[in-house]
Amino acid sequence: DIQPGTGGWLRLADAFARGWRATDQHDRLLETAPLADAFLGVRVRPDTTQVRLTYRPTHWAAAVRLSLLGLVAWLVLGHPLVRDRVPRLLAGPILPALAATAAALLLGTLARGAWACTFDEGFHVARGVGLASLHDSRLSYFHPPLQNALGGYFLQLAHGPRLDACPEEPGWQQAEVQAYAMAVAARNRDRFPDFVQAARWGSALLYALLCIGGVWGAHRWGGATAAWLAAAGLALQPSLLAHGHLATTDMGVAAFAVCGTVMLARSLAQDGRGLGWAVLAFVLASAVKFSGLIWLGSALLIVLPMLAWRLRRPALLAWIPLAALLLAGVLLLLYGPAAQEIRGGTAGSWPAGRFFEGLVRQSDHALAGHRGYLAGAVFQVASWWHAPLTLLLKVPEVWCAAALFGAIAFLPRL
Repeated sequence: DIQPGTGGWLRLADAFARGWRATDQHDRLLETAPLADAFLGVRVRPDTTQVRLTYRPTHWAAAVRLSLLGLVAWLVLGHPLVRDRVPRLLAGPILPALAATAAALLLGTLARGAWACTFDEGFHVARGVGLASLHDSRLSYFHPPLQNALGGYFLQLAHGPRLDACPEEPGWQQAEVQAYAMAVAARNRDRFPDFVQAARWGSALLYALLCIGGVWGAHRWGGATAAWLAAAGLALQPSLLAHGHLATTDMGVAAFAVCGTVMLARSLAQDGRGLGWAVLAFVLASAVKFSGLIWLGSALLIVLPMLAWRLRRPALLAWIPLAALLLAGVLLLLYGPAAQEIRGGTAGSWPAGRFFEGLVRQSDHALAGHRGYLAGAVFQVASWWHAPLTLLLKVPEVWCAAALFGAIAFLPRL
């Protein structure tokens, strides 16, 4: 028994199972656990006056999605207009791109509901709250704001009325993301897991873009076999699945860099036509993460001059200042036109000042180095084998297997 005005465990005459969800009269999530190894228990707060219980089998949503997907596939592939075109669809880029996107989103949505908020996600979600709810980019100094703004949009769309953005907190007033992230998580402790889930849709959308761009490029230069290999690798690689469904910034820079590379290669094959789309993709990569500037700089300062020299079209070099103007426009759109203080130096205040502050901070961080973690060991200094091993771990397993079997099949021809 629980006395009024006190908290404790409420035992119900029903069996405990995964899938129970309990909320109070304010729609705050309550903890559930098995009591006496059998009964459903709910931990109630002292101010709880009402407990609402809902039950959904943990794999019910997955079964429904798979059933609907199978039904749609059966109806589509069995239709006479499609059945006669199946060989052509299998050989084209559309079907592998759709298959990769569907598999990546389906596998990710099935898994991410059980993922707790990671260390980095708390900071990125807080930045998204500032961008979407408070319309301010003061926290976007370690990372440019594009992907955080996208995650914040989905968070605001799903939970805007329930969100306490706490602009009076010192972390927000002083533009310190760590303090502000802790304040947002504490003030919204019962709803914060839902906020993280909603913000992850921003990464999922960019993951779909990566699948489409990667498969389309593979088909263009390698045909149907390359397209299906690209689809399998992009949709099933564990690290891609994780980053594609976590509210961080890794997926955004990967998606825009891959799409930019595909469009740049297409422009090379078409005598420079469509170069602007490649430039735009690299600019957007730079607005997600500072490493995107490496892709943008390589395209403008290495590839573009070589293309202009090969085609004997020096006018293509005009894209260098145009790209700088485009980047400035994107940054002003994301950061706003007001001057922002560049802390940690004597540079004063400039429009998009936090972008330049972050560029300096991240450069110092990269030059200082970072510890490595592998198989439970900590490495203060890199060894020669770290880079090839990291490459092996990051490359999708299906691509490694394809390379191995391809090399074995090619050996008799030598």
